[in-house]
Amino acid sequence: MATYATIDNLREASRLVTGYDDASLEAELTSAELDIDNYVPPASLLANGLKMDPTQLPADRLLKLQLATCFQAEYRLHMGPTFFIEGSTTIKGSDHEESGAPKIAPKAKQELLAGGFVSLTGRAV
Repeated sequence: MATYATIDNLREASRLVTGYDDASLEAELTSAELDIDNYVPPASLLANGLKMDPTQLPADRLLKLQLATCFQAEYRLHMGPTFFIEGSTTIKGSDHEESGAPKIAPKAKQELLAGGFVSLTGRAV
């Protein structure tokens, strides 16, 4: 069972999940949690195999984690399982092709950044 976000959180965050049953959404949330954990900097794993305990987060950071997880689940549904299984980051459409598509949803990245789970590094010259 997903712990970073609930099915209700997902349905509230995204209208794109309309029509999916609860079991499908739960599976995507569980996969999204692992995606999020793989994206954030290394940390010790908890007993449940995840990096973060939502019950220990302040409300503002918990909301960002919930949203990031929901947006990642939405992205997984939108991109389809083949995108994540094959390891390919190429998206092909009838009129365009894009290489280098991210495995983490851009909206999820924004929430993780805003919640302080990741940081941008680099310097201007």
